[in-house]
Amino acid sequence: MSQSKSLAIGAFVLFISIIGGGWFLEIAPQLSIVSNVHKDHANVLALNAKNQLLLTKLKADFQNIGPLKSQLDRLSISVPPSANISAFISEVNSMANAHKTTIKSLIVSDAKPYTLSAPPPSDDGIKEPSSPQSNPKITSANFVVIPIQITASGQYTNVLDFINSIQMGQRLFLISALSSTGSMGGNAGGAVSTLSGKAAGKVDASIGGYIYVLLD
Repeated sequence: MSQSKSLAIGAFVLFISIIGGGWFLEIAPQLSIVSNVHKDHANVLALNAKNQLLLTKLKADFQNIGPLKSQLDRLSISVPPSANISAFISEVNSMANAHKTTIKSLIVSDAKPYTLSAPPPSDDGIKEPSSPQSNPKITSANFVVIPIQITASGQYTNVLDFINSIQMGQRLFLISALSSTGSMGGNAGGAVSTLSGKAAGKVDASIGGYIYVLLD
């Protein structure tokens, strides 16, 4: 092989070596960086699209925040974070006056932790109702029941209207026991809730029930 051919081959090999070295040392790393940039860009676009959907939902929810706050306020009055007995008594007295009914007694017993199983009757004779299935967030640690015993006197229809009012009042009041005595259309005694027809005369109604407190 002539010297010129050897030099030509050597130059060609050197050229290939330089190109190969440039690919591995310069071009390949740059292409990898560009590929990673494209992947990151695609991930950012996907994340932005997800965040845009979330933002749209939050805007829609915020537009309804007024009604939701109003609903929360009503529920906070119905089942407040504290006993607030004075407000409940004021509401009961207001309803009694509206229906020309006299409150002869209103007894508030000690608060009791909420339980899923029905506890035995309390000392005041009120039979406690079976507890319904509950939201798991409602526990004996944050939800309590307060037994209430009310004795009211008045005309039969007025007393019935009063009983209906306290069940439909702002404060949730669950009636668990109801009885009455007095002159009711010529019949004495019996339960008010089982009477029918037009009844005359005054009755004394004994109303047992519960109000509730949901602690913060």
